[in-house]
Amino acid sequence: MDPRKVKPGVPKVDRKSLTESIAEAETTPVAFDPTTRATFIRYNIAIIAKLMKEGVDKTEIFKQCSDFAEQFPELFKKITNGDDMSNLGIMLALLDKMGSDGLSQHKASVAIGQKLAKDYITPVVEKTPPNKKK
Repeated sequence: MDPRKVKPGVPKVDRKSLTESIAEAETTPVAFDPTTRATFIRYNIAIIAKLMKEGVDKTEIFKQCSDFAEQFPELFKKITNGDDMSNLGIMLALLDKMGSDGLSQHKASVAIGQKLAKDYITPVVEKTPPNKKK
């Protein structure tokens, strides 16, 4: 097909309403057990913290926690680098609620998204002069 003869524009797609999309997201089952995942993460964080306190190097910690490090490489990196993990507690609490209270993954995602927006986006937007906002 000659690309010069293709009309520009967005391809036609079947679009759902926002309400339909939210309803679908709220009823879609999660592909994992939230309680098991939260327990696995907490268990490995405790092991990593203990090993770091003992002065074990990152390579050895990786070996001892390889399942965790391979499944959650960015989380492993943040923990072993000593990065701020304050939001992780909230995420784990939401996983707990998904497992015990039936909180949907969609609602948990919205909750953490709102918190992150409040903490990181809103302060930047509020400091941006009106003539600099896009």
